[in-house]
Amino acid sequence: MNSPNKRTVHATIIRKARLQWNAREKIAIILYYKSGHSNNQTAAKFNIEIKQLRN
Repeated sequence: MNSPNKRTVHATIIRKARLQWNAREKIAIILYYKSGHSNNQTAAKFNIEIKQLRN
């Protein structure tokens, strides 16, 4: 139990800004992947998560 005189430390929640991809960028990512690059290479090049590439 916390004493009323003690300070408690609260975690700070940081929100990431969501990026919106237009159709041209999506096609460029897909074409890069289909040209023989791996999931990891494609995700690293375009700074996205592998799950985003899978979806």
